[in-house]
Amino acid sequence: MTTNQPLEDASTTERLVLLALLEECRQADGPAQTHDVRRSCLSIAEELDGEVVGHVSEAVVIRALYELESEGVIDEHRPDDRSPVGKGRPAYELAVEEERVLELVGEDSPLADIVPG
Repeated sequence: MTTNQPLEDASTTERLVLLALLEECRQADGPAQTHDVRRSCLSIAEELDGEVVGHVSEAVVIRALYELESEGVIDEHRPDDRSPVGKGRPAYELAVEEERVLELVGEDSPLADIVPG
């Protein structure tokens, strides 16, 4: 990625999804699936007492992942063994350095307290 602008313009929800994706990719040592990212988002939102982002539905997470992928902030990996109708669970990973995500989320005052050290 040649510019930080898509990261700088990320909404609080997108920043939450980025932090959750980072955590899930670290745990899995590779790309993470949507349901894992959502579970991590819910866990983080619970730490914040729901004050920052409201309800984190599956649709909200998927929209954020699609937006971040279209901006080049994350990469989508489709499985090779998809069904004939093209269904399959994609996995996602960061396309930017982890440190940049942590810095960005750390600058977001509602999320700053939960950024891992």
